[in-house]
Amino acid sequence: MKTLSNFVLAAVGLVVSSITLHAYERLQGPTEVIYWDKTQTYNGYTFFGVRSNTYLIDMEGRVAHTWPVGTNPHLLTNGNVLDAFGGDVNGFAGLKEVDWSGNTAWQYTETRTNYSPHHDFLRIYNSKLGTNTTLYIAAKSVTSNQCVAAGCNPTNSTYTNAQVDAIVEIDMSGNVVWEWCFFDHGIQDYDASKSNYVGTGMSISNYPGRLNLNLPGRPVTNDWLHCNAIDYNTNLDQIVITTAGGEFYVIDHGKTFTAGNPAASIVLATRRVTVRAVRLRSRRIGLFPPPATSKSALAVMRNGFPPACRAQAIFWCSTTDATCSRLRHSPIFSRLTVI
Repeated sequence: MKTLSNFVLAAVGLVVSSITLHAYERLQGPTEVIYWDKTQTYNGYTFFGVRSNTYLIDMEGRVAHTWPVGTNPHLLTNGNVLDAFGGDVNGFAGLKEVDWSGNTAWQYTETRTNYSPHHDFLRIYNSKLGTNTTLYIAAKSVTSNQCVAAGCNPTNSTYTNAQVDAIVEIDMSGNVVWEWCFFDHGIQDYDASKSNYVGTGMSISNYPGRLNLNLPGRPVTNDWLHCNAIDYNTNLDQIVITTAGGEFYVIDHGKTFTAGNPAASIVLATRRVTVRAVRLRSRRIGLFPPPATSKSALAVMRNGFPPACRAQAIFWCSTTDATCSRLRHSPIFSRLTVI
């Protein structure tokens, strides 16, 4: 009986020690890397933001540097960090660039009341201007009258508080030098009196690269497309942007940009359709390939949404024939549909 009691006491002590150890690690213990297989990983640093702070950590998990921003930080080629401020990733007031010491090197505030920056942004080199500019996604408000004038069916919605995403480009002085909006690239088969009507004998499917403004069950509304990522290919002068609804779009920036004439650039961006639109059935992030790789493909990550698609996967997708090949994990979709 005494032996059994000693065994029970020892087991209880082991459990308590284990709980105490885990509590120590969680609350006050070391925060470095628990496990590192050097044969399966690249050696380098990890850059990420959390709770208004951005961290640079080495492969052992030790903090190498921090910055006082952390919404959606982007590490720039000059060593500075570009991030959003005045809100969270779903909506913020503007953008801020801080140097290595955390001092503000550049700042921009969106002052137009009908534009709401959100989610993603990008510092690019605009070859036509010969200098850097910044791209960002913004929800642009459109009125009910504008929706109806564009051919939206009034029986589908009142179109109150409608917003359609736009891509805005600003120079380093904060001037808007280019803008592209999905609302300008709509198509519809409801009102034949509108300029964006499909035409006699035609249908929505005859207009790849344009959006159906009367999508069944999805009328234009607040946060209609919910774009959440943007990237840019310097060599091609093209932009790729993704939507939570399951599509990504390649937009021709080069052929719609006129240096020194923002008004003309915006007019060109309004008239020219997207280069290619590709549909998936889950959210993802589109990334252009590095310059040394194919010019007609980009990497796509499925991030596990909706719940039926929890497993993450990365694909190499062609923008010419809509095929997709797996880079890692098991793909749920092996074929894309070009619209």
